[in-house]
Order: sequence, then structure tokens, then C-alpha cells
Amino acid sequence: SVRLLYDKDRFFLEEDQPVVGRIHRYHGQLDVGVQIENAIELRAGILRGRFEGETDVALNPLDSRAQIGAFVARLLYDRLDEYPLPRCGSWLQTDLTLSRAGLGGDGEYDRLLVRVANARSYGRNTLLLRSIFGTDFGTRLPLYDRHTLGGFLRLSGLEPDALVGDVVTFASLVYYREIDGKLYYFKYPIK
Repeated sequence: SVRLLYDKDRFFLEEDQPVVGRIHRYHGQLDVGVQIENAIELRAGILRGRFEGETDVALNPLDSRAQIGAFVARLLYDRLDEYPLPRCGSWLQTDLTLSRAGLGGDGEYDRLLVRVANARSYGRNTLLLRSIFGTDFGTRLPLYDRHTLGGFLRLSGLEPDALVGDVVTFASLVYYREIDGKLYYFKYPIK
């Protein structure tokens, strides 16, 4: 399959600098994949694109541009019964990026991101365990491809993507309950 993507993100510079900037990513991806039954999908391909980053702060200006070229692979396993509030099942998504100069990238690095969710219901009560693990395998990730945390259900007290780094580990446990045939998540009915 062929994908053309554009991302525009805010980011916070690391090392105790509360500087907010903008990232623009333009990239295309050509990949092939296979679906096994209705639960597993394997995809692999090439990612090419361009990154532009900037800040408006005079004390710490950032004006960066880079070419992106990488081998990408994804393993997706999905046996959740319902989205976004499953009652039972498991979900796993593993994304691997291997940036190489031979593929047109300005830098060489390796990035792995694994996300897992497991839901179990006990009568009208449901527990959803979610976890995230990401690594750079000892290589330093460029600004546009670093792991992030922050925002709703990913350290909710922080701004979205407020924490940025080469390695990430996070887990959360979410509880919700069915009342009168409706699922209540916090205080709002879902269905």
C-alpha cells in the first residue's frame, strides 16, 4: 500500500527548557503486508520524507531541517471486542523504524515502540491495563522521532507530548462500570 502523511506537532525541548516549538513532517510510505485471520497484520516497507522544526524564542532558536529515509515494520494484533472502551480482549502494536543514509535519511538511528492493552470484565466492571515501551537501542533519536508522553490518559496532568526522550516506559490501569446498560467512563455515558 502507499501512504502519504503530513504531521504538525507541538513539542517541548528537553533538558529543563520550557521552550515550545513546532514540527512539520511530510512523508510517504510504500509497504507490503499480510493479514492473518482477522487478528494479526504484518507490514514492512520504506519511509521517505522531510522534517522541518522551529521555535520563535530568541534565547533558544531552533531551525532544523532533515531528510527522512527508513525501513519500517509493524506487527499488529487486535482481539479487543470494542473500541474505545473494550470489555475483553488484547491488543498489541509494535512499530520498528531503522533510519539509514542509504535510504535517504540524514541520520542513522533505530526506534522501537511497543503498545499493549488488555481488557478484562468482571460482571459490570471492567479493568483495562495499558502499557507503552519505547527504546532507541542506544542510538540517539532525532527530535522529530523521539518518544513522547503527556496528555489525556498518558499522564493527564501534563500538556500533550510534554515529555520527550529516547526511551519511554509507561503503564496505566483504567476502570469503568456498566450502569443501566451504558458504560460510564468517568461520569459520561458512552453507549
